[in-house]
Amino acid sequence: MNLFVPRLFLACLVLAMSCTYPRAYMRNSTWEKIRFDISHLDENGLHRGERAIDYEFCIPASSIYLNKIRSIDPDIRVMKHAKGRVGCGEHEVLCIGTTRGSDWSKRLNRTVRQEFVHRVVETHYE
Repeated sequence: MNLFVPRLFLACLVLAMSCTYPRAYMRNSTWEKIRFDISHLDENGLHRGERAIDYEFCIPASSIYLNKIRSIDPDIRVMKHAKGRVGCGEHEVLCIGTTRGSDWSKRLNRTVRQEFVHRVVETHYE
């Protein structure tokens, strides 16, 4: 009887965690795609109120994916023959967005939630 109660408790705990774990994991793994610090940006997407941060990511080279990204952010710049710092592959295109604007967080959030966007890094122009 002494072992029954801890095992029952453990089984209930595992069951409860299995119901919430996938949603929490998706939320965390989605934001883990962003590989630069956004915590210092203000409500207008500006660092120290002075400058926006440009960011880049790769998408498959298909009009379907490009249309999806453009529906999220019509101002996305597309560089079809560049790999960027993020390192786009042969069948991908480089997309560059910016944190400028009051809806920057919403645009970035919707972008990283796309299953075909794997990593978003800060753009450093050279």
